[in-house]
Amino acid sequence: MRWHAWHPLRACVTQVPGPTDGTSGARQVRAYPIRGGMRTQRGDRRAGNAAFRRHQGLPIRAGDIQMKSLHRITLALVAAAGALALSTAAFARPALSAGCAQSSGGGQDGAATQADCARSVPIVMGGGNDLRISQVYGGGGGSTGYYLYDYVELFNAGTSSADLTGYSLQYGSYNGNFGSSSNNIFAFPAGTTLAAGKYLLVQLGTAGSAGLALPATPDSVTDNLNMGATRGKVALASIAAALGCGATATPCTLPHADIVDLAAYGNSNNAEGGASINNGVNLTNQQGGVRKSDGCQDTDDNNADFDVLSGAALVPRNSAAPAHSCGGPVTHTVTSSVGTPSGTITPLGTQTVNEGGTLTFTLAADPGYAIDSVDSTCGGTLDGGTGVFTTAAITADCTVTANFAPITWTVTSSVGTPSGTITPSGAQTVNDGGTLTFTLTADPGYEIDTVGGSCGGTLTGNSFETDPVTADCDVIANFKAAGGNPDIVCTAFNHAVMQTSNGTYINWETGAWSDTGSLPGAHFNPYGSSNLTFWWPSPTTNAGVTSGGTFAVLSLGDTIGASSTFARSGAPTAWRAGADGYLGFSFACSTASVCYGYMHFTTTGPSGYPATMGDYCWNKAGDPITIAVPGPFLTVTPSVGLGSGAISPSTPQTVNVGGTKTFTLAPAAGFHTLSVTGTCGGTLTGNSFTTDPVTADCSVVANFEANPSAAITPASLALSAVQGASDNDAINIANVGGGTLTYGITESPARLPAIPTAMDSPAVQSRDAQPSRAYAPRPNPQPQAVVIDEGFEDVAGLLGAGWITANHSSPLGASAWSQCGGTGIPPAFDGDPNSCALVNFNSTTGAGTISNWLLTPEISFSGGSTASFYTRTSTGAPYADRLEVRVCSSGDCTDFGTGANDVGNFTTLLLTINPGLQSGPDATGVNGYPDTWTQFTLSGLPTSGTGRIAFRYFVTDGGPSGSNSNIIGIDRLVVDSGMPGGCATPTDIPWMSVTPGSGAIAAGANEDVTVTADATGLAVGTYTADVCVATNDPANPVTAVPVSFTVTSSAIAPTLSKAFAPDTVLVNESSVATLTLSNANATDAVLTAPLVDT
Repeated sequence: MRWHAWHPLRACVTQVPGPTDGTSGARQVRAYPIRGGMRTQRGDRRAGNAAFRRHQGLPIRAGDIQMKSLHRITLALVAAAGALALSTAAFARPALSAGCAQSSGGGQDGAATQADCARSVPIVMGGGNDLRISQVYGGGGGSTGYYLYDYVELFNAGTSSADLTGYSLQYGSYNGNFGSSSNNIFAFPAGTTLAAGKYLLVQLGTAGSAGLALPATPDSVTDNLNMGATRGKVALASIAAALGCGATATPCTLPHADIVDLAAYGNSNNAEGGASINNGVNLTNQQGGVRKSDGCQDTDDNNADFDVLSGAALVPRNSAAPAHSCGGPVTHTVTSSVGTPSGTITPLGTQTVNEGGTLTFTLAADPGYAIDSVDSTCGGTLDGGTGVFTTAAITADCTVTANFAPITWTVTSSVGTPSGTITPSGAQTVNDGGTLTFTLTADPGYEIDTVGGSCGGTLTGNSFETDPVTADCDVIANFKAAGGNPDIVCTAFNHAVMQTSNGTYINWETGAWSDTGSLPGAHFNPYGSSNLTFWWPSPTTNAGVTSGGTFAVLSLGDTIGASSTFARSGAPTAWRAGADGYLGFSFACSTASVCYGYMHFTTTGPSGYPATMGDYCWNKAGDPITIAVPGPFLTVTPSVGLGSGAISPSTPQTVNVGGTKTFTLAPAAGFHTLSVTGTCGGTLTGNSFTTDPVTADCSVVANFEANPSAAITPASLALSAVQGASDNDAINIANVGGGTLTYGITESPARLPAIPTAMDSPAVQSRDAQPSRAYAPRPNPQPQAVVIDEGFEDVAGLLGAGWITANHSSPLGASAWSQCGGTGIPPAFDGDPNSCALVNFNSTTGAGTISNWLLTPEISFSGGSTASFYTRTSTGAPYADRLEVRVCSSGDCTDFGTGANDVGNFTTLLLTINPGLQSGPDATGVNGYPDTWTQFTLSGLPTSGTGRIAFRYFVTDGGPSGSNSNIIGIDRLVVDSGMPGGCATPTDIPWMSVTPGSGAIAAGANEDVTVTADATGLAVGTYTADVCVATNDPANPVTAVPVSFTVTSSAIAPTLSKAFAPDTVLVNESSVATLTLSNANATDAVLTAPLVDT
């Protein structure tokens, strides 16, 4: 229990008059101690204080007092702040006012009080005075203990929870101080509490080499407090600092202001009551002290309050153990509150309930709301009919939170009489008493008629608002045919502007257009081989609304008419990238003196191309025309669901009713596209998803799945059998990745060793097709698994075989990777003279940056991947050319940027030929470009994954007007994926079979395949082959498992045994002895014997 510092408070009492026995008549003064704050929960049972009793006020020890007259002493309880109950306070030495005598402590005081006086009594707080040490065990941490660890068990004998913040356990040796070092102190973490009637288990020190784990999970664990096995002492202190007492020379005075409880065991000093647990006799490593009455008994006598238990009888308890009451009931608090409004819960706030009891609460929703749910850490059930919530049996402090929700109704909108739309469409939710607003849009040639349905409401223009909704209802939009404006003519033109010097000619009135030259009667001419430019044929033909000579991008709702300002100059004006607006125009027409109209224009790219002319409308009556607001629009919201990856675009997109939207899915490394879900519906093709026609706001959810990953063991098999017999062993295939791993088994002859090649310096060797060059050709890498052997006989046909080309130069020129021909690149390295690919300076216009790409089909890389190719420029290399070779291994690798300086996913640079852009030939490609066919071998290729190799013609300050760039060619590209050679061309091995030949393995599972080798018909010797395991693991698509099979002879040398019967022959008698020979082996034995003439 909690000990408090106290000091005798003595009441000054005078005895008058003197005694009648003849002694002096002077007043005699005796002091009688008054003690306060001691153990007010149970009274003071300390020896010598038997007369104490529990009282609402201060316990007073009776004395032999004969009082004839007295003076009043007023006691004032003084605390630092706040009002304190006496049951939780302890007295310190009082301060006296003049007139009160002060004892020096201990016994009677001879000083006399001559008048009424006052004493001021400071108060020391005594929180947690019902905490006590209920078990102590120090036998752990060694080799003979019953448990692996030491432990201390605490118990809260009170009726309210105790906060252990700032408290500590402090250990002292049998004759040492408590907390003599930091290793002998364990401070409880802030926020540690011990509920009323509950236990708390603290595991101490380090584990022993023998013993059992504690049967209850510790509530706190510390490496400190390695207690003595047979003797020692531990204190529960209300401070975290060392107590600094407890040794034989400096014992802790008990009671002690900072000691809540103390337990000494074995032959230890400073025990409560003077006698330690086991009456001063040392314990064994199997024994511990257990406070009696489940922790309730506390007479401040360690020997009397504790039993000594051993082995399995020692059962420590933690906070999960059942609560125990020491007489009074254990109570808990239940706190009720309102979570989601709007409503009430009664009773509200903190309620007290006995252990195991229940509480009932009544929930009432506000108008327009209903009871939603009850969040309760108490457990319990809600009666939805009555709104009454009853908790489960309460075993700890807990909370009850009432949640309410608005009453909602469903409003369903639809179209009755066509033709038009209502937005939003379908079922909508509204709170009780709320309203909804809908927008009606008539189709061309129709207008809004009426709005029906059961909701009621008001139609204003094209907006309809319901009456307050108090039940499910519907809104029906009705339309009717409308006269409209017959003078406005609209055409869905949707035509791309030709990127030529002639461009595209348009006649607004007839809708006629021409991409091949001038069009009679044309009103408008966008054109340009580089920048997009608008032109109008004559000053009398107006091209567009202008401001300061630059075309304005008009907006929805703008009006074009006689008040608009039009450009009549013949000067061209250019639009750049990102235009998405409307161009207003006026022109001389046959239906009026002048007509007005508008066209929707979009442009991309820094030069304005590609440019698209969308819908256009004009008013044939010559009246002003307003750019109509299209719609209604719906929202398609993309997101990523399962796995790791991205969807582009990733933000909500708008689309017209009935329109579609396309998204691109990009799995993260190690993932693949699994599916697309959501509410839009649609079609997934590769990594591209296009929605179904959108009729309501909807979602697109991209789902990805981790790639399967194959783990194949063992790396090889060694089988053996005699002729005519067989042997087998298993190969285990495990899926250590995600998804489903599929596999198929083939066989192939064993791989040949690689052909060694000499390493030249520099690493890139020249190979000249002309005999006059001095360089010796380097052989192509040995084709173990050649996936590309391209001689570029048909460059145009490569696009249909998985190759990709794109010109990202700026400005964009006309050149693309194409078939060799002409004199720029002389005959190809091998094959037909024109069987090579070339690209030249016309990749850009003027002077610009060339970035022209040629990408291989997808390749599966492995640890042995190799690649080589030949390249050259024109003879003499008069202009500086440059070629980059890059690689991507992240999948389909179709992202190589859009701008001239972008590389997209091709961030790995394998090789740069002529990195410094120097003119003149250089066979090494370091300080110029080779002008004869030269082979380059690539290093640094990926060791796993799938991807592409990219050839990038990359020249700055290139083009017809630039200082650099001319022409380059490439030929005979050979790419070896590095897969086992035989596995690239599987062949049946007659003596080997594998079962099963295919299968599918879920993530985390594995499967055995059995390899059987049959020696029937085989000659003696060793045979080798590969078992080829092909899987859908992108990183390891094919794994070769070498198999060696040793065949031994079935002919075994005969083993003869012989025996005579009988085994004894008498010489002087005629007798017969039989020799028996036997052959214990499977092969015949041939016996020969010389003929002996007897």
